[in-house]
Amino acid sequence: MIAHSTGTSPVSPSSGQESLPPGFRFSIPVPVRFNETDASGHVNPVSYFIYLSEARNRYFERLGIFDEPWNRPGRGTHYSVHLGCDYRGPLRAGQTIRACARVTRLGRTSVEMEFALVPDGRRRPVATGRTVCIHWDPRRGAVARLPPRWRRAVEAFERRALSDAPPAAPARAAAGESGRPFRFWVPIPVRFAETDANGHLNDINYLLCFAVSRDAYFARLARRRAGEAPRFRDAHLSCDYRTPVRFGQTVQVAARVIRLDRARIECAFAVFAPGEAAPAATGRGIFVSCEPERGRAAPIPPDLRKAIAALERDPTLAGPSRRARRTRDASP
Repeated sequence: MIAHSTGTSPVSPSSGQESLPPGFRFSIPVPVRFNETDASGHVNPVSYFIYLSEARNRYFERLGIFDEPWNRPGRGTHYSVHLGCDYRGPLRAGQTIRACARVTRLGRTSVEMEFALVPDGRRRPVATGRTVCIHWDPRRGAVARLPPRWRRAVEAFERRALSDAPPAAPARAAAGESGRPFRFWVPIPVRFAETDANGHLNDINYLLCFAVSRDAYFARLARRRAGEAPRFRDAHLSCDYRTPVRFGQTVQVAARVIRLDRARIECAFAVFAPGEAAPAATGRGIFVSCEPERGRAAPIPPDLRKAIAALERDPTLAGPSRRARRTRDASP
């Protein structure tokens, strides 16, 4: 797993300390580039993962845990098993942010980390994130224990014991694991430019697959409604990784709606490699319905609910949100 380089350099834990969110001792400056934006005029949600990944890898380099080149024969490396982001505000080209990283727990073979993206001149993050990485021994082709010197280096840097820290609360079961089948699929070929030096699809690009399937799903809904595609902003996107996908394969990416609130749609995703019944990755996304002009949260239109219910063959999705039902049931 190789980060997409953004031309950043690590800073010492004391540099810029006053601007870091509480609990963080490490950050790197990251310039927001124009090619990380999209037609909405601000940074594409998938691009946020570039900043999280860069902060993670520079953190490891700062502690001397992983030295480039990452794929040096016989050297241990790390693979993502979970990566997620919660979005709080937009970013635009020309801004510079501080990508903050910290380790929150050291398992027997895993490292849990948290992130915050803070624009220069502000104290509140525009996004927060979380990852879980496993230590991999390429000689054995298996997960391996974290070396003791890595534990000492991380705990000394974070100034606290991390081996006995409680694990973060597990995320809700992701897509395709609740027994309901997927009814919407998109074939996506894996391009060579989307792989990394470990020889498989880079972890960030699984999230790109989710975004492509989501957009295709909403476009399908627009055709069913004979209207414009609905407008949404991202609130959450995450991926749980299971097996690698490689160049030359065409994966099937599945998407479905699993929950509707007043203005929020929760989706589930899965990536399937050719000939495999089990997914190579699963994911979850939360998207907020927005007014076209002002971008404020707006109720999901009734005809959109009906279109989703028809596509998913689930009539319960066509009714009012659970919050609305609770309000109605509580009325005298």
